[in-house]
Amino acid sequence: MQRILQWLLTIPLRWIRQPYSPRFYDAIARLITTVPVEAVILRQTTGGIEIFLQQRKSHESYPGMWCCPGSVIRPGEEPFDVLHRVMKKELNTDMVEADLVGVECCQETRGWFCEIVYLVTLDREPANGSWAPVDHLPPMASNHAAIIPMAVHQLNREGLV
Repeated sequence: MQRILQWLLTIPLRWIRQPYSPRFYDAIARLITTVPVEAVILRQTTGGIEIFLQQRKSHESYPGMWCCPGSVIRPGEEPFDVLHRVMKKELNTDMVEADLVGVECCQETRGWFCEIVYLVTLDREPANGSWAPVDHLPPMASNHAAIIPMAVHQLNREGLV
């Protein structure tokens, strides 16, 4: 295992396509702890609290399942850089505010993950996803169902609902 990691570290970054293929990423993720930044976007409706979710594409891990918008931290990035990148690139919107909810660590088939979770407020309706009631979630990817109650609790604690 150590030889594989040493070999992977010798690959010039210009040879690796961005974004990484799921197969390449999954191989690396088993060797290290991955740090994704997740944006939990909530809204209050007459029917209750809803969350904005994105459906995973067929070429991604957990195809067809739903997740909170987010991405892993890339070299040289801070968590807020990741949030801004995801909001612009994936949701075609801007972040107004982001409050740290917490860190959730878990092990899944791809390896260990320590997710940095933010409760995010946007300047307009996000694109490329759907709203779902927090009490009737669709099939969720990975650990995403576990981070949603954390954000709802913070929203309730702050008196925003």
